[in-house]
Amino acid sequence: MKILIVQLTRFGDVLCTLPILAALRRENPSAQLHFLARKSFSAPAEGLPYIDHLWNLDSKKILGGFVTNNATVNEALPALSSFVHQLRKEKFDRIINLSFSPSSSFLTHMISEGGKVPVTGYTRTADLYLHSPDQASRYFRAHVGTDRTNRLHVIDLFAWVAGVTLKPSDCHIDGRTGASLDDTIVCHVGASQTTKTWPETSWVSLFNLLLEHTSLSIKVVGGKSEKELADKICMQVSDESRVQNLVGQTNYKDLLALIKRAKTFVGADSGPLHVANMAGCPSVNLSVGDVRFWETGPSVPGSLVLVSRVAEFLSSKAVAQAI
Repeated sequence: MKILIVQLTRFGDVLCTLPILAALRRENPSAQLHFLARKSFSAPAEGLPYIDHLWNLDSKKILGGFVTNNATVNEALPALSSFVHQLRKEKFDRIINLSFSPSSSFLTHMISEGGKVPVTGYTRTADLYLHSPDQASRYFRAHVGTDRTNRLHVIDLFAWVAGVTLKPSDCHIDGRTGASLDDTIVCHVGASQTTKTWPETSWVSLFNLLLEHTSLSIKVVGGKSEKELADKICMQVSDESRVQNLVGQTNYKDLLALIKRAKTFVGADSGPLHVANMAGCPSVNLSVGDVRFWETGPSVPGSLVLVSRVAEFLSSKAVAQAI
C-alpha cells in the first residue's frame, strides 16, 4: 500500500502531523508513506525514518501565479500540472489531507484523479464543490471552519481524519533523561501574532527572577523577526553571562537539540512550543490573548498552561513560580 499524507499549512501544523505519520507507520509497517508539505515548513519531516518520501511544494513557484500580481496564471499552470503529474505517477492507494483549506482540497482532488483514489480530509466533488468524505472532516466543516472553536486538540483531530490510534510514543521524541539534561531553560519570547506575545517588561522581570532565585542559565530562541524584541529583553537582564540570545541563529534541528537538553521550555502558543512537545520537554505555555490552548497546548507530563486574556495580567512572579 502507498499512502500520501498532505499537510499544506504552517510550521506548527507540520509538527502536529508528525505523530500521525509515526502512528501510520506503526499501524502499517509495510506501507510506503509519502508526505507532502510546503517547502518553507517541511524541515521537521526531513530525514524521519517513518517517511519513505518527502514531497516539497514550492508554493511561491507553483501557486504564486494564482494569488499574486507578480505572475500570470498561464505561467503557474504548467508548474502545477507538472507537479500533479509527478504525484499521480506514484499511483497512491490512499490520500489523507490534513490541511482543512480550500486550496488543499483542489490539489488533493487533482492528485486523486478526480476521486479515483480514496481520500480522507478535504477534497472536491466531480463538479468541484467542497467535499468532506469522512466524519472528522464533516465535523470540522460544520462546527469549526476558520473562525470558530475546535473542541479537540489538533493532533487528536488529525488522528481522527487519518483513522489512527495514537500512543504516547508517537507524540514525543524519546531520549530525555535527567542525568543528561543541561542546567538550562529555553525561552521563546515571541509568537506568530503580536496578540499572543507576552510583553517585553514581563520577560525582563521573569529573567531577573530566575537569575536571582535559581542556578539555571537561559537560552532565548526565535525567528529573525523576533530578534529586535529579544535584543531589548537581553540588554536589561541582571546577569548577561547566564543569558544566551540565539534568536535568528538556529534552524529546526538546532532548536530541537537545544530543547531536548533543556529542563524546561517557556513560551507562547507557537512553533517552538510544538517542538518542545515533540521533544518530550515539559513546558510552561504562556497562553495570552485570544488563544484556544486546548487545541494546541502541550501534552508532555508535567507541563503547565498559564491563561490570561490580557497579557499584562499574567505576572512574572506567577510564571517564575510555575517554572
